[in-house]
Amino acid sequence: MGLTLLNIWLIEWTPVFLVLLYFYNGKYIFQETRNLFIVFLLNTFCVNFIGISVFLTIEVPRFLENYDLLANAILEILLLVAILIVMKELDKKFRISNYLYAYKKNRLFSTFLIICMFMSLLWYHLLFSMDSLDFLLTSFILVASNSFYGLLMLLILLNEKKEEYYQIYLESMKKNEEYYQKLEEFRHDYKNYVGVMEDLVQNKQIHNEIEAIVGEEKEFFETQLNDALHMKLQKIYDPLLQGVFVKFVKRAEELRIPYKIQVNHIIPKLSMNSYDMIRLFTNIIENAFVHYDQTMAKEKKKSRSLLNICGIVFILNLVIPAKTLEKI
Repeated sequence: MGLTLLNIWLIEWTPVFLVLLYFYNGKYIFQETRNLFIVFLLNTFCVNFIGISVFLTIEVPRFLENYDLLANAILEILLLVAILIVMKELDKKFRISNYLYAYKKNRLFSTFLIICMFMSLLWYHLLFSMDSLDFLLTSFILVASNSFYGLLMLLILLNEKKEEYYQIYLESMKKNEEYYQKLEEFRHDYKNYVGVMEDLVQNKQIHNEIEAIVGEEKEFFETQLNDALHMKLQKIYDPLLQGVFVKFVKRAEELRIPYKIQVNHIIPKLSMNSYDMIRLFTNIIENAFVHYDQTMAKEKKKSRSLLNICGIVFILNLVIPAKTLEKI
């Protein structure tokens, strides 16, 4: 806002102020995100807000020779404040800034494209006199192109986040189907087993035969029951949250990390924001994996990472492989 006020009286230095604002704001955003792509994308939006207000309230009236410094300066500030209020309300409703600040991909090509496009258009814009029609037209092209690119990339990022949500839902639905299939198989086999036992009792078969059947079926039913109990995530009724932990289980199995699942209570659908929930639990799970890697690197014999949130307890028993133990 300070640069905007200073720019009102030094209007010929507008490009310089925009560049200074660009790099100053970029430094702050980079400290928060550590992602150059997000830095330049958010900077494009911020600079465009100022550019739109300057274009509509300063450059157009000045070209039409209907320009008063004080009146247009006040109008510029009011328009800029109105734009910021609208964007703040949109961000509060759709949580756009949270999506962007949590974005991890470094789109190097897109970042390079933003820089080259902005600097090239700005350099070409400065070649013309401030009172010329070419200056006004290049100013419009600069604002319009940056706005178009910023909105396009924002839509792409939001679409990626929506696809991630759908993927989590699909993972959850797949696990639900596997769970009910396991239960159906268990019910079918158990009914057959009970039927055989009833026949033996009715026919007064000897005790040894019954004991043999029990011995043969015991291990089978324990395996079936353990498979069904393995689906303890069914107590989590929130599909997004369940999907997050399904991905955790799948990743732990791929990495062959021992784990134990314990869900003490039924977890209903959470009322918190879906994005915040996914981000929170994903960060916690990632920290558990990082802790596991660090423990393995230090060659500790045993470590435990305990997660107990909202009645969900995941215990990771972290054990060094046998080959490592033989060396100790």
